[in-house]
Amino acid sequence: MRVALVAIALSGAFCCSAKGEDRRAKTADGKEVILRPDGTWSFVGEYRRDGKAALAYKAKRGTFAVYLLPDVWEKVEKPDNEAVEVAFEHKDGDIMAFVIAERIEIPLATLKKAAIENVRLVDKDAKVVLDEKRTVNGKEFLCLTQEATVEGIPVTYHGYYYSGDEGSIQVLTWTGRNLFKELRPQMEGFLNGFVIVKKSE
Repeated sequence: MRVALVAIALSGAFCCSAKGEDRRAKTADGKEVILRPDGTWSFVGEYRRDGKAALAYKAKRGTFAVYLLPDVWEKVEKPDNEAVEVAFEHKDGDIMAFVIAERIEIPLATLKKAAIENVRLVDKDAKVVLDEKRTVNGKEFLCLTQEATVEGIPVTYHGYYYSGDEGSIQVLTWTGRNLFKELRPQMEGFLNGFVIVKKSE
């Protein structure tokens, strides 16, 4: 039914712009959707991994997996922070990404507070510029974007935060603030390649 509604309402709008950019449209019942150059779509607020992404990492405890485009991200062999389970660097070297996964389920509000406080430890004037709920590959995440200055360098952190039976998980990307607008699609490509795997009973 949902597919039919979108198809009828958009009537051929799947032909996206010549630049190959995502476009937005509305269904007959007023719901906003994102149309992608490859002909796929999702409701605004719903995000999914790229269909061309391949499994790049499976969690030690089997609670999540990371799917990435081949030859775009390189796994970091030894992350600097021992709390980090896995880290990646973009092939161009301008984006870093990592995952911290804890077994304890922490209320999302508490996890959000901790995420904000952690950034303010390095910059007391850091600010949150985006705070929203997203559905990512069928699971609800908190999406936070924060701006801070670290050792004199303006940076932007863009991440997803999850809490459930699988534990509490932080998926974070960051880059220079002057590059964020340009690199945001690649950062979101990494974040949307994160998939929660149902906890085994």
